[in-house]
Amino acid sequence: MEVAESSEAWAIRRIRLAVDCYRREGMRASRTDALTRARVSAQFKTLQSILAVAEEGARSLRAFLRKTDYCQNLQYLHFYLPFLWSYFGG
Repeated sequence: MEVAESSEAWAIRRIRLAVDCYRREGMRASRTDALTRARVSAQFKTLQSILAVAEEGARSLRAFLRKTDYCQNLQYLHFYLPFLWSYFGG
C-alpha cells in the first residue's frame, strides 16, 4: 500500500526546503519570496496553513541572520580592534 502526500503537505514541505536554501545562502527572504521559490501555486497561497508556514520561515530567517550578523560583526571587530586601538592612540 502506497500513501500519497497531500498537495497541501507537499507545498509545506517545498516552503521549508526553500527557507533552508535561503538559510544556507545567508539571504533574507519575505513570505512572498519563500512562496515564490517553493513554486507554490496560486490556489494554495491563500490557505492559512501555507501562509503560516511561509511567515514562520521568513521570521526564522530574520532571527537566524540577525544572530549570524551579530557574530560576524564581533569577529570583524575582534580582528580590527588592535589596529584601531594603536591608530587612535590607545
